This record gives sequence, structure tokens and C-alpha cells, in this order.
Amino acid sequence: MHVLKNGVTVAFDVDDTLVCWNTPEGMEGQEAEIYCDGKVSHRVPNPHNINLLKKFSESGHTVVVWSASGVKWAEAVVLSLGLKDYVDLAMGKLTYYIDDLSDPAKIIGKHGFFDMEGNKYGHQAMFDKERK
Repeated sequence: MHVLKNGVTVAFDVDDTLVCWNTPEGMEGQEAEIYCDGKVSHRVPNPHNINLLKKFSESGHTVVVWSASGVKWAEAVVLSLGLKDYVDLAMGKLTYYIDDLSDPAKIIGKHGFFDMEGNKYGHQAMFDKERK
């Protein structure tokens, strides 16, 4: 069993969060090469969300990277973006979760992200790390 650090855990999605599935207009040539299962994919990294991931890690939080495309893809993106030292666990995205609370959204945490232009969406507490 892999045991993570105690304290705050933050999870980052891969597709359209850490890397863009489609290359945004004007960002051609800025793609990272991602090697997964013998194939090469080209995706544009989102520097705002990557910086936020690093800030959470540097603050001592457990960082999980997940993807609905599976753990191999999540690991490949982490390695290609040079995030290995910042990420504690790569995994497939949760499909189900079982909890004793009828409304675990109050406990599970806040949602937020940066778009490619750096605009913030979601709960402000997510971005407190970004300013430090």
C-alpha cells in the first residue's frame, strides 16, 4: 500500500487542466511531447495550473494527478512536464467514491482552475498558494 503524507491533499486533472487536449490558437509550437504506451502525443501545458501544482507541493501538501484516460497517461504527463518531484501519486480519475456523508462535497474540498489566459475560476482559497 502506498501511504501519502498527512494533511491537505490536492488533486489535479490532466486533460484540459495540466495540458490542453487541443492546441489553442496562437500556441502552435508550444506543445510538450508526451510518451505513453509507445505513442507520442503533443499537448500544450497550462503554466498557470502547473505553477499552482508546484506551489501546493512546495507548501507540503500531498499532490495527486489523475486522468480519466488512466494512470499510464497521468504518469506520462507528469514525467513529460518535469513534475515528478512535485507529485506524490498519479492515478486514474475517480469513477465512484463511497462516503459516510450524504453530502461529501462540503468536506471533499474546493474546486478551481486557471484557463490558458490565466483567468481564475472556482473557489478563491485555491489560488492563495499561487500568490505566494
